[in-house]
Amino acid sequence: MQITEKSSVREVLRRYPATRTVFERHGLMGCGGAQGPDEPIELFARAHGGDTERLLRELQAAAQTTHASGAPQPEAVEAESYRYYLRAAVLIGVLAGAGLGAVNLTWIAIWGFTGEMPRWDWWPALIQAHGNAQLFGWTGLFVIGIASHSLPRMLQRPAPSPGLAGAIWALILSGLTLGLVAQPLAAQAGFARLFVISAALQWLGVTLFGGYVLATLRRPREPWAGFLLAGTLWFWLGATGRLWLSAFAVAAGNLTPPAAGNAAYLHLMTWGFLLSYVLGYNLRLLPAFLGLPASRPRPAWAALLFLTLGAAVEVPARLANLADLSAGATAMTLLGLACFVVALPLWSPKLSSGDAEAAWLARFVHTAYAWLAVAAVVLIGLRIGEALRPVSLLHAHAFGGASRHAFTVGFVSLMIVGLAWRILPIFSGAPRTHPALVPVVYGLLFTGNTLRVGGQMAAGLWGGSWYAVMGASGWLELAAVSLFAADVLRLLKRTPERGALPDAGAPVELSINAPVGPLVAHRPWLIPVFARHGLGQVSNPIFQRTVGQRVTLAQACQRFNLDPERFLAELQAADVDQQQCAGEEDRVSGDPDAVGTRCGVRPDERAEHPLIQISTGNGHTPPPARNPGR
Repeated sequence: MQITEKSSVREVLRRYPATRTVFERHGLMGCGGAQGPDEPIELFARAHGGDTERLLRELQAAAQTTHASGAPQPEAVEAESYRYYLRAAVLIGVLAGAGLGAVNLTWIAIWGFTGEMPRWDWWPALIQAHGNAQLFGWTGLFVIGIASHSLPRMLQRPAPSPGLAGAIWALILSGLTLGLVAQPLAAQAGFARLFVISAALQWLGVTLFGGYVLATLRRPREPWAGFLLAGTLWFWLGATGRLWLSAFAVAAGNLTPPAAGNAAYLHLMTWGFLLSYVLGYNLRLLPAFLGLPASRPRPAWAALLFLTLGAAVEVPARLANLADLSAGATAMTLLGLACFVVALPLWSPKLSSGDAEAAWLARFVHTAYAWLAVAAVVLIGLRIGEALRPVSLLHAHAFGGASRHAFTVGFVSLMIVGLAWRILPIFSGAPRTHPALVPVVYGLLFTGNTLRVGGQMAAGLWGGSWYAVMGASGWLELAAVSLFAADVLRLLKRTPERGALPDAGAPVELSINAPVGPLVAHRPWLIPVFARHGLGQVSNPIFQRTVGQRVTLAQACQRFNLDPERFLAELQAADVDQQQCAGEEDRVSGDPDAVGTRCGVRPDERAEHPLIQISTGNGHTPPPARNPGR
């Protein structure tokens, strides 16, 4: 097997176990389970910030070593932590997040339509506890799980110890779970103290996570790391604010903190913590997964500066109710977003334009940024309106809530779903998501968020039946999150050892419209021709039996900018050479050296060369000597 940039990491590990040490040195560290990820080496190098040519040289050298055991290596314990973080995140997203949110929206729709809003004391507290579970559970635990798994691999630094990872998970999960019960019941004896304790547990967990990230990132030299550092600091400030607000509310004998304090807390958690983390990972991952040009450092650093200043000014502006200052802070945030769009050219032509997975990821990403634009436009409109004249509490709640939901569901949740479906199969080594599920979840999320954002603004302006639109939106979003959660739980199962591969199908004629998979499965001597043109992935048996069944030679030529006629001629020439070599099989059959000499194969390549394996009875059976494709 020739190791090229298109070769699968998993297949290289299977054929050459000694290469595992090279992959580990470049950041594998348990990705893809015991067998490694079924991803091209080129993508592995880009995602881990390595040099592809250097990695290939090291792999070729290691492949000559025969002393490594071929048994799969067990996944390191510390590499497992992301699994229980993400399991908890999606379960909270379904139950305390989208599920409780759908119920809340239904009651609001009923009462809003009838003109009677709920008068239960615990109702606003339950809604706030639901929001806390969304911020620290659905998004917070997801961010921590991904960061704890990916940062050590991207920076070649130690992963969090099992004890530290488990402590962070237990503290945050127990804190938000306790808060779901304690905050709505804080008026009763004993529960008020538990409300504060729940926030303290979350704060301690976030503090431990922040300490790990600071020690891992150290002094960021690249913009993406700077965004993650800023996001971590905002996360810690948000947890600190939650603790302070809960203590203030309990001291005042209330179930909820003051509105101004809660508004400041929500802003720093969304436009501070979540925005910084999403943009940071976009800078790091999207050029690799979408084939985008490298991000531009200067506008990226400028974006980080303006976004951080915007959030830093907005927090005291919300606390002091300074409308003019708040409008200026929001304008600074918009300037930061404009700089980021310049830094990462999301709509530029993509090297991965023929990849269906990359196409869906691009659709999720582009839609998410469209919702981010909606959230920003609605927010700046509200802030300008507040600066010009007093805005009613109803309108402020309607447009502020619409902007926040456009951000949290439209931007953050769509980005989580799109990126998770791309990277979790790499992390776990599990089979990819069924293609039919992706558009269903995308459509449900998009439709639900459209109804929620539009319905909330319309309900604030006109009321009546628009509340029913809001109520329906919650159930669509619940369906989307539930389907996604079920698939994530599947992806996070341990990957069983690979069994027998399915049949590659019947032999096909060598023509420009032939499917690549069956063609190379039955004519392995054509693989070196593909590899010379950057298509070494065709040597992967999984490719031959899956994607390769649908990709034709013509499509491959279009994807890799090859001249179809010239490429077909090279394949036909290699096919003729094989037939001429096979014609001598009777005289040299069973002797690898004799076959290699006759066929012109170098001695150091004979052990793995397909012609040798076929002629000595160790490979595929060649088709009849007559070439039907000529």
